[in-house]
Amino acid sequence: VEVTLRAFSDEDRRKGLLPLLDDELHAVRRQAALFLADLSGRDPAVRGRLLDLWDRADERTAVDLVEVLRALGGVEAAERLRAAMNKSRLLAYASAGALARMRGHGAQTLAALRDATVSPTVHQAILSQWARRGPDEQLRSEIEPLLIDWLKSPVINIRYLSLQILAWF
Repeated sequence: VEVTLRAFSDEDRRKGLLPLLDDELHAVRRQAALFLADLSGRDPAVRGRLLDLWDRADERTAVDLVEVLRALGGVEAAERLRAAMNKSRLLAYASAGALARMRGHGAQTLAALRDATVSPTVHQAILSQWARRGPDEQLRSEIEPLLIDWLKSPVINIRYLSLQILAWF
């Protein structure tokens, strides 16, 4: 489907997908949102509509839209993912993983790691992503002391992931 959608003009893609954001089936709305974010996310009207969709979502629906924000990218999406880390555990975990996969938003991710009110599960979601691909290099001087401190964490996964990330340096 994605290959076919890429062959359409932006205008035709928008005409076909935007109405699906109001479909009665959640799965259709979610898939349309993902395609729009990935293929037409730079369009200000599309961005606005997708961000509004997130803003109006209940927590259950928001969990399904986390990947839409990740694909959409940008400061507005990163800020919403960061704010979601203070909501339900599932939404917080999903949002943390998505934000950690976004390049160029290290400040929000680092703020989440430093936030004592955020659960260790959220920290693990971020660290797990960074252990796979390494954190943004410009964060190294700020992350290194935190990771060294976490080598003494009571949570074994945080100790293990911190060590893996330190190996990137």
